[in-house]
Amino acid sequence: SVTPVGGGVFESELGRRIECYASIAQVRSISVARSIPSGPVDGRWINYYQLYWDGTRWWIAGIVWEKERPSTPIPEEWIGRWEEVTK
Repeated sequence: SVTPVGGGVFESELGRRIECYASIAQVRSISVARSIPSGPVDGRWINYYQLYWDGTRWWIAGIVWEKERPSTPIPEEWIGRWEEVTK
């Protein structure tokens, strides 16, 4: 799905990997941004979320992200891949 983000930017997720162990999780999410929902791609990002489960809900402990650049392309095998690893 495409989600509008402040300033008229539309962001959609291209892939995700969730790694869970007990009450902690790390999520790698790959996103693409566009000025209009079906328009050209303005940029792609990798977002990493660190999460903690308190028994009732997930809390965001931290978020970091990096924009794709020609010198650091997002691995193509991550695009369109949806994974969940639980231990």
